[in-house]
Amino acid sequence: MRSNRGNTNLRVRRRKSNSFQEFDRLPEQLREWLRNAVLPWSSRSVQRVYQRVIATTGDVSFAIAELERLQELQLAKDKQEQHSDG
Repeated sequence: MRSNRGNTNLRVRRRKSNSFQEFDRLPEQLREWLRNAVLPWSSRSVQRVYQRVIATTGDVSFAIAELERLQELQLAKDKQEQHSDG
């Protein structure tokens, strides 16, 4: 069975929640970021990062930048793991 994760070795977690409702409750900026994200983020993890950054900085743009930074770290980690496997 094919999945939408592409060629990645990153760990996948299954959740017993309504991901559509969680997505719909996100602020518009987060929904837009998630639509364009390279990795399959959960609404819950994006919300957690967003709330942490907003609580410390109050800056939505910085919260989106932090999500981009974390995604780039994960992509670099995956790339490194793929090279070490081959």
